Amino acid sequence: MPKHYHTVTCPNGQILTRNSLNRVYTHAVVARPSLAYAEAGPFTPHGYRTEQSVRNEYQRYLTLDPKTNSPWLEKELSGIASEDEYVERCVRTHLKWVEERKTSGTFEKYFSLGWNGRLDLAHKVKASNTGPNYDEVLILEATMVYK
Repeated sequence: MPKHYHTVTCPNGQILTRNSLNRVYTHAVVARPSLAYAEAGPFTPHGYRTEQSVRNEYQRYLTLDPKTNSPWLEKELSGIASEDEYVERCVRTHLKWVEERKTSGTFEKYFSLGWNGRLDLAHKVKASNTGPNYDEVLILEATMVYK
């Protein structure tokens, strides 16, 4: 069975590809992550973590049995003496993650959120992914490349 190769060209010239044995894609939804959202910190209003959830996480770690979770738990709590220190470490870890992504160019690249065979489905994907964590969410027309 022949493979279908699909490509889209993003506004920055980046080319994203997808192949399939039995599907034909007409559109791709692509997004560029927001640097401002990432720099806002790990406790953003729309983020999956809140400061309280991190505090609860620390309290849950304290109740775990060290015998069954020893290597992992020791690593997670090494050098942490209080709940506030754990929260600070989470913030530092997040900011380090953001810096690594900045140097690798992650915030200039587009990422595929989905490939669709119909325009109305692409609009659905775009609507469900529009938010502060992306600077741009675009629907691009896919072209089929025969090889």
